Amino acid sequence: MRLAFLVCACEPSLVKMPTMQGSRLHKYGRWATITGASDGLGRAMAIELAAAGLNLVLCSRRRPALEALAAELTHAHGIRVRVVAADLARADGLLPPPFAAGH
Repeated sequence: MRLAFLVCACEPSLVKMPTMQGSRLHKYGRWATITGASDGLGRAMAIELAAAGLNLVLCSRRRPALEALAAELTHAHGIRVRVVAADLARADGLLPPPFAAGH
């Protein structure tokens, strides 16, 4: 699976979102990864990209918030969503609990 990475430091509504046609889709694929997706700009970007028809990988520390957003976006836009609960500030943030430091 190829993922599109989008970096935005401005208001999400000002960003021209990709559509399901065109060179961006061909170049980057049908998936985008959003970190910090449980609230704020990350959540706003997830909503905008879902409305544009992109499938999403949502990443944040708060699994319940991610799962609620995933259900909302799947229902509203018919996209596929994967949820990754992780603390990306930690070196072991993506490892399953038995392999995390201190276990």
